[in-house]
Amino acid sequence: MAIVAAKADGLVWSITATGNVWAKFGTGTPVAVEGEGHLILAGQTRDFTVTDAGETIALKDAV
Repeated sequence: MAIVAAKADGLVWSITATGNVWAKFGTGTPVAVEGEGHLILAGQTRDFTVTDAGETIALKDAV
């Protein structure tokens, strides 16, 4: 699943995980991969600053 930010100025990705997930940010089509990017544990809320207009995020269940 990928979600696109409209612009970077002052935007923040806020992710609340209901299960453990890997998050990967980038332009184009990032791919979330086990062991790379950011691990967000179940029950955590993490905020990440949007760094580029058109930045996207990919999420993958962590096993």
